[in-house]
Amino acid sequence: MTDGDQAAASEQPDAIALTPPALDEVTQREAELLYLQGREAYLSGQYFEASRRFAQALEKDPSSTASVRLLARCSERSAGRAAALKTYQRLLDLLPADSEARLKMGQAAMERGQWNEAVIHLGTVIGIADDTAAFEAEGDQPLPSVRETEPWVVSLAGIWVGQSLFQLGYDLAGIEAVQLSLQTAIDGVALNAGGGPLRSTFRTELSELSRVRGTTAQDVGDAWMRLEQLDRAWDWYLQARALPDTVGSRILNRMVYVQVRLGLRYGPMLTILEALTLPSLREPAVELVDYVGQIDGSELLGEAIASLLAEQPGSTALSLAAASLLPPAQGDEILENMLATALNQPVEATDGQAEHAPSVVAMITTFEWLLLRNENDRALAVLVRHATDFSPHRNRTLSREFAARVANPEWIAGSSVVERARQLGPRATNLVAMVLMSSIRHRDAWELLQTYRNEGGEWTIDLALSECESLEGQALSSEAAQRFGQIDQAQLIDESHRFLTAIELLGYMNRASRAVELAKLAAADCRERADAQGIDPWDAAVGDRGHVTLTEALTAQAQLESARGNVQDAAETLKLITENDPSCEKAYAMLLSLYGQQGELSDPEAFRAFASAVAQNLPDSRLFRSLRARNDLSRGRTDRGLSALRDLAEEQPGSRRATESYTIELIRAEQFEQAISWLKKQRAKRPGDRDLLDQFVTVLVAGRQYEDVLPPLETWLASHPLDESAWKSYEAILRGVGREDDARAAAQQRLGHLPPSFETACAKAENAISEAAYDRVFSYLDEAMSFVQSDEPPRLERVVQTAARLSDEAARTDDDATASASYAYVIQTVGAWRDRGFTVSSQAHVWRLDAMIRANLGYDRIMTALDEASRDQPDDELKLNAMAIALLRNSDRTDDACRLIDAWLGTDRPFDPQDASLLSLRLMLATTRQEADYAVSLVKRAAQVSLLDQIDAVAASARSNGTLADSLYVLSGRFLDQDDRAGSEFVLEQILVIEPDHPGANNDLGYAWADRGVQLEQAEHMILTAYNTAPDNVAYIDSLGWLRYKQGRLTDAGADDAQLGAVTLLTRATENRDGRDDPVIVDHLGDALWRAGQKEDAIKRWLESVSTYERQLRLAEEYGMDSVDLWRQAYEDVSMDASQKADDAKQGRKPNVADCPGLE
Repeated sequence: MTDGDQAAASEQPDAIALTPPALDEVTQREAELLYLQGREAYLSGQYFEASRRFAQALEKDPSSTASVRLLARCSERSAGRAAALKTYQRLLDLLPADSEARLKMGQAAMERGQWNEAVIHLGTVIGIADDTAAFEAEGDQPLPSVRETEPWVVSLAGIWVGQSLFQLGYDLAGIEAVQLSLQTAIDGVALNAGGGPLRSTFRTELSELSRVRGTTAQDVGDAWMRLEQLDRAWDWYLQARALPDTVGSRILNRMVYVQVRLGLRYGPMLTILEALTLPSLREPAVELVDYVGQIDGSELLGEAIASLLAEQPGSTALSLAAASLLPPAQGDEILENMLATALNQPVEATDGQAEHAPSVVAMITTFEWLLLRNENDRALAVLVRHATDFSPHRNRTLSREFAARVANPEWIAGSSVVERARQLGPRATNLVAMVLMSSIRHRDAWELLQTYRNEGGEWTIDLALSECESLEGQALSSEAAQRFGQIDQAQLIDESHRFLTAIELLGYMNRASRAVELAKLAAADCRERADAQGIDPWDAAVGDRGHVTLTEALTAQAQLESARGNVQDAAETLKLITENDPSCEKAYAMLLSLYGQQGELSDPEAFRAFASAVAQNLPDSRLFRSLRARNDLSRGRTDRGLSALRDLAEEQPGSRRATESYTIELIRAEQFEQAISWLKKQRAKRPGDRDLLDQFVTVLVAGRQYEDVLPPLETWLASHPLDESAWKSYEAILRGVGREDDARAAAQQRLGHLPPSFETACAKAENAISEAAYDRVFSYLDEAMSFVQSDEPPRLERVVQTAARLSDEAARTDDDATASASYAYVIQTVGAWRDRGFTVSSQAHVWRLDAMIRANLGYDRIMTALDEASRDQPDDELKLNAMAIALLRNSDRTDDACRLIDAWLGTDRPFDPQDASLLSLRLMLATTRQEADYAVSLVKRAAQVSLLDQIDAVAASARSNGTLADSLYVLSGRFLDQDDRAGSEFVLEQILVIEPDHPGANNDLGYAWADRGVQLEQAEHMILTAYNTAPDNVAYIDSLGWLRYKQGRLTDAGADDAQLGAVTLLTRATENRDGRDDPVIVDHLGDALWRAGQKEDAIKRWLESVSTYERQLRLAEEYGMDSVDLWRQAYEDVSMDASQKADDAKQGRKPNVADCPGLE
């Protein structure tokens, strides 16, 4: 055994000894020599050469664990982690309990977020269960006793096992593992003493072990907190503080929280005061003031914090903490001093650093403090005064925050702050405009911007974007789109905040295609700038000075593609982002959404792969914490998962996604009361947050607390009367609880608050229709049209559609006068619009045609209007004609519909595939109108251009009562009624071109040929095709029997249906009532019996045929049936022939039975 093997054995007391295959002495010596050469190279740092020697040694002796071990260490230093892990796995194949390999594999699994695999490897090192299935089976239980091994190995592996078990939710087991690790150290093991090859392999981890133990001790405290064992949690937090390098904001936070939960009166205050003496903990300490703001001694704490201001004058953190604990007068003075100190400090910052300047931080702190005190005027004044110190992006964020914190925003529009903003310039003006829009006062924002521009203020691209947003907020999408089109694209992609604002605005305006183009333009610009700078386009430097980065551009593009339904393209773009910028949390979040269980590309394997990538690349991200919380929820650890989601929501008070995630999971867990309580607290802090209102309403509705939904909506609407969406929710809930009158009154209130506009007038018209106040509708529509000054087809459509709806409602209530007036209004409005030279859309033309048809105007006027529509919209000519035809049929003007179709189809032009739908309809009408000859002419013309199959497909999709083949089958019967057998057979042949297995066509054509004694072989195939589909069908049995008669097969050749003769088949046909009542079938049986020599029976059947005919004719005449003449025409000759044959047979004359080619 070599020295390396001895070292390995000493490091692996429990290693499993494998018996290597026997090597000859020469090979053994060669392997040892190669190992020694490799070891020498390894010790001298020549890792590539060492790897080569160890690989050669393993070729000679594959069982050499020493060579495998050192090869793995070389790989880690030269080839990388992946290659090293493969080699360590090889070592495990030889020594399954090897500590080094298990530690390395476990460490790698933790880095990938594969906690189960980490427990398997690390648990083997300390001798606990080697599979997390044991924890699944036994639940969260303490660990079994561990086996003896080296103390430092137990300490390191124990910490890692504990961290992994905490991630998996096994708190008790994790606690036991960490306790084992810390106890090993506490027992006096000199972890950093000594040497050895294995210890040197983990020297980095061991050097940080003290810090890691402190962090992990905090983890244990957190675990006891989750288990509601507060005393034990406190003990562990104290133990963590005792370890070096572990005093930080996290442990401070936990200690204060535990003391508050334990009800200690002075403990939290003393802890904070102690922390305030340490500069590194000063700011985290003051952030905990909220915890102790109401306890005894809070003023004393405020005095202590204020005294520290002498050392740090103007400190924002200390100033805010002191002000929150001291009486208002002292607090205000401290804040004023803080702001004055900050403003007097010289600011030497570039654009990219300006927001971190002391004055800016102080102003934002003051702003937030004033909002907490509900001093909204002062807060907005501070914000406006210093708007030029903030970037436009920061202004947008602060404006939304301001709107969310303010309960009643009505005072803003008339505030002196608005006037002051216009005087201070574009950024201040824009900030107030954004505040107004965030408060759902888009009209006020638009008026502010127009006033500023009219006064000659500097007009910037940011103001132009706000103008577009204010117009869109008033539902003036066309004006917003027009103004947006005037903005230079290059300026939109010049700065990141402008680009993102433009993308968001285009989304509001439903201009997704335009937004995608802008995103692609931004991405191309990023690449061009990168090329010009000679750097990678993914380099963050591309985004210097506020430029759009490639990640931002492509993320926006992917989001837009996903919204448009192009989810595959979106996924590919997102994958590209994560491959080149693995820190992009948003891209991972979107991928997980796409590939999740409810995503459009649902794929569990892909979801797990991306989740692992998040764990590896973003282990400290909120996204990873959210994934871990959802994993807890899926595994039944509801309280733990909900607690994590709540923490995330409270960390991001303005994040809709975070609060919504927590709310939804509370609803799923049916914890409605907890959801309501939490949302009430959040809304108290942010009464102007619209998203929180939506979630509050959602929870109440989910909990079926419908009446409780109304008060918060009423409170909101009292201060936000222009929030149309909230009004509609309020109206819907009123209707849902049966309060229809209140809902109508609410609708009137909503419309009364809206400023005069096209949308408002249309909404009033629609509401009047709902209330059956028809007399007010036309005045509202005229008001709406007064706002239309340019060629805007969508607005014309909206007005005409509303008038058309009025006509429908009036017709439904038999109000003929209103219906007629609405028809005239539609016709006049579209005509006047067209006379002004404006564009009339196809839909508006259709509504005019509908009005003309329902007003019963003449065919010529309708055709004139249709010609105008076709000239205005030539690409829709066929669609317009088809709609006119449908409208005519719906109004029972079938003759006019046929005239219009015939005019379209013409008499001699070749048909085109686009004619298929009209041809299908016209053939159906021709069948029902008994226009057999015309129908045949259409069929012949369609057959010439092989269009029948397409017509049949159109008919099948358009009509539920059958296909074109079914219509033609009816048509073939019409020809038979006219005794036109040639016409009937032609149509039947066309049916079989379209549908070769059509039972009726096969039977009728086969019978016709059999009756004439022609093409009997083909006739047999067709009749059998029909017969096999319905062997009990009397007509099909008769056809097969008559075919056998014509073939001369009168008697049975066997028992199978195909072997039965004419007599048996025709007898079976007459055993059915339908057959007995058919003179032709009975006559057929008489002829077959005569040919078979059964003469008496034949005479009897002929006489039955005559009596059947006479009985059926008498019944038809008695009941006045329309079919009397048809019955006489169809069967009179048969009856006369049957009577004659019976007479001839009785007189001894040869009866004139049907020809039988098979016997002749």
